[in-house]
Amino acid sequence: SASIFNFTMLVIGLFILIASYFQHKYFKIWLFSIPLILFGVGLVGIGIFPGNRSPYHGISSLLAFLSGGIAAIFSYKIISTPFKYFAVAFGLIGITTWVIVVFAPSLIVPFIGLGGTERWIVYPILLWLVGLGGYLMNNLSTQR
Repeated sequence: SASIFNFTMLVIGLFILIASYFQHKYFKIWLFSIPLILFGVGLVGIGIFPGNRSPYHGISSLLAFLSGGIAAIFSYKIISTPFKYFAVAFGLIGITTWVIVVFAPSLIVPFIGLGGTERWIVYPILLWLVGLGGYLMNNLSTQR
């Protein structure tokens, strides 16, 4: 299952990098494009460097976690309400959980474990990403 996860992260990261190119070509907003590109690079790094490859896996995870949350927050520049509020909330949940885990782990890790806290970082970003894809497909198809 680790090989499947690593391959999936690599492919998703590459897809996000490709999507970053096209969304920037359309929206031309660097404030959103740069974190999205870094999110894709982080996911590619996670796919290339499994959890036992220190420090590269940790660096890639850090890049993916933080830039994914930042991309979710700055996606408000390209989406409208009410989804923009959900996007900002998802980004803030991910980043806030990461900050708690790094700077005050005793507040959360003993209760839900390190894996549980990682899910609280990643799942909001994934929900935002799926929602963003649906939002963009709907809005861009109705503009034709």
